[in-house]
Amino acid sequence: MAAITGNQCGFVPPEGGKPCARRVKNGELRCWQHKDQRSSGEPKQPRTMEEIERQRELIKEFNDIAAPTNVQLGNPTNLRIAIIREFTPISRDALDAVEKAFEGSPTDLSIPNQAAKSLYEKGIDWFVEALLGAGLSKNRVSKMKVDGANRMKADGEKKHQDYRHEVILIDGGTMNEVVVDPHIALFAPVSNKDRDKSVEDILPSGETPFGDIPWIGTVHDYVAGDHLWWDDFDLDRGGR
Repeated sequence: MAAITGNQCGFVPPEGGKPCARRVKNGELRCWQHKDQRSSGEPKQPRTMEEIERQRELIKEFNDIAAPTNVQLGNPTNLRIAIIREFTPISRDALDAVEKAFEGSPTDLSIPNQAAKSLYEKGIDWFVEALLGAGLSKNRVSKMKVDGANRMKADGEKKHQDYRHEVILIDGGTMNEVVVDPHIALFAPVSNKDRDKSVEDILPSGETPFGDIPWIGTVHDYVAGDHLWWDDFDLDRGGR
């Protein structure tokens, strides 16, 4: 089962508003965009060696508590669920259904080749059926198609593919609308020899979204992500 880091960027713009909340690598306080920036209302960074060392100890303590191996999908009080509920509009019953559906997956979707095989052989229909079996009504589950994949490679270069992909849309057209992509790992920027390994064993924890399985977020966050984005998308809110 894939894992995520619990550490998030807490940068708040000078004019105020919600914190950035982008996931960051273990041991870091800020994401790549806000590194070394001071947040609104935030005290100055520690200057003495004692203050700096204490800050490092606090970061380590937090990371130990939020270690990926301690965060398991399925426990309603765990950190992953708390983060999803805090930073996505998904309803509680929909999140419970996604958990149950994912727990019933016959393959390890954190492994790129297995995720690709699952998508090729069964598409996402099996996940839709699992969501319905977990209690979601049919009119709350639909699909979204995306075209033209763009992603960041391991060396930092951008890669474009004429690729068509399909994901799930839950509660489309409502305030609780979210995208769910059980097969996000197949886009992970790993070498061919590593595609039979779990994403969480290859990519640094929290650095990319590809180990956050199943991926859950808004339509905008999915089609215009930092590591994976799409040229075009088609919402099929009316079709089931």
